[in-house]
Amino acid sequence: MLSVQVRDIMTTSVICAAADEPVAAAAQRMRDLDIGALPVRGHDDVLSGVVTDRDLVLRVLAEGADPCHVTVGGIVQDGVVTVSADAEIADAARLMGQHRIRRLVVVSGRWVVGILSQGDLARALPEAVAGALAEAVSA
Repeated sequence: MLSVQVRDIMTTSVICAAADEPVAAAAQRMRDLDIGALPVRGHDDVLSGVVTDRDLVLRVLAEGADPCHVTVGGIVQDGVVTVSADAEIADAARLMGQHRIRRLVVVSGRWVVGILSQGDLARALPEAVAGALAEAVSA
């Protein structure tokens, strides 16, 4: 379909959270950077998940937990969906739709090299395809 790779449209300035970092610190970083998600690295520096602003609200605040004492690793769900920087953007769009997610962590080997958002794809895909992706993710 499209011969554009994920690396051509992804956001490359990626900040990660450490699994042992307090949720409050991650929330402050998300606020300061005006971002809605942080990839999370475990003790071995390997990607262990992604934490979103929604996770902070539902898994910490709504539960009445103290964000200064809960760690990011304590709220990250198992099974992060990633995409290779070399993948075609059509494949990335299919992954987002299949998993109903708005962001993919982009990897090269075991290293996080970017984030691909639904917005990145919307700007790169034809309008009809971008609309179908938005519907698939939001359904």
